[in-house]
Amino acid sequence: MAGHDWWGAPQWAAYLEYMELPIKAASKDALARLEEGEENRRGHDYAALLFDDPLLALRLLREANRRLPRHLARDITTPLGIVLALGTEQFKRQVRDAPQALEDNQGFMAAERHAARGARIAFAWGSLHHDLDQGELALAALLADAGEIELWAFAPELPNKALEELHSGRASRKIGRAHV
Repeated sequence: MAGHDWWGAPQWAAYLEYMELPIKAASKDALARLEEGEENRRGHDYAALLFDDPLLALRLLREANRRLPRHLARDITTPLGIVLALGTEQFKRQVRDAPQALEDNQGFMAAERHAARGARIAFAWGSLHHDLDQGELALAALLADAGEIELWAFAPELPNKALEELHSGRASRKIGRAHV
């Protein structure tokens, strides 16, 4: 992506805000499996799909909050809230119509796995500590690195360049986790 070397956080945020977020093929497959036994499905079954795909969760969270009437003055912050705000038909349509992420982007896939693992840990931690809504904790953990995941999806040369700097010894920071 030419011409982005001088971009700061505001430029990236503006650029990424309107990008069509890709989802994993596994999310589409999981939805197809859910639809096979459709008559007994609950909102929780659909909400569970979000924990494995951060960009799917972000895509649907944006759409659900966009549809929410502003007079309610409350944002949707849970996976189940997303399903309830969209309805199952719109939820399924959003998943079916979403572009599919390239599976050969190893950095993207690793960042998504890391986020999904964090979401599962947060959900379990919330359950053990009797949190009123562990789904909210899990969604926050899932989306904590959404900016990095989006960079891996739309401009993988940037995080790759950052990793090269870290591995070369020229960078002043330590590597927290290796993606590739």
